[in-house]
Amino acid sequence: MLTLDDLTLLERHLLTLVYCLTGRMEDMGAQLEQRGIFDHYRAIHQAYAQLSSAQTDQEALKRALFIQWYSLAEPSCFTGIGLLDAEAELLVLTQLDALLQTGTADAELVTMLQYYAYWDYAFNRAEFQHLVTLQTCIREYMGANVCPTAPPLRIHDMPNRGQMGFYWLT
Repeated sequence: MLTLDDLTLLERHLLTLVYCLTGRMEDMGAQLEQRGIFDHYRAIHQAYAQLSSAQTDQEALKRALFIQWYSLAEPSCFTGIGLLDAEAELLVLTQLDALLQTGTADAELVTMLQYYAYWDYAFNRAEFQHLVTLQTCIREYMGANVCPTAPPLRIHDMPNRGQMGFYWLT
């Protein structure tokens, strides 16, 4: 099984390839598809999802959740993230729902979710409706109308946290 450090290095490599692309969005998307970058990112997301179920640390879950959200929030030609594995997506959100139910999601994860909730379409798909606690939290975060601008913890460590870290630093 890949480690968080392994996945960080893989993400850095993929981001280098993504950021080197030029041209129209359609052309960039085609290049990403041809080079297998979408496939690689799908595999990275799956690895984070599997790692998150094997660890008590919430870092892998945070990264998987970010990739899942970012795949819908930004065009894939700019992120290198295309369609993700549906089972891995469900695993991530099921784990998140369990943490929210038990109140064991750490402050950084909750803040990230509050931010991601503003793109509620990332969570309101039919296959996620049975995750009642997650759906309730998303509605509450949207209703609170308070959008956090940065995660409260570990900001100093963001460069070593894959594309999620790069996103939060910029």
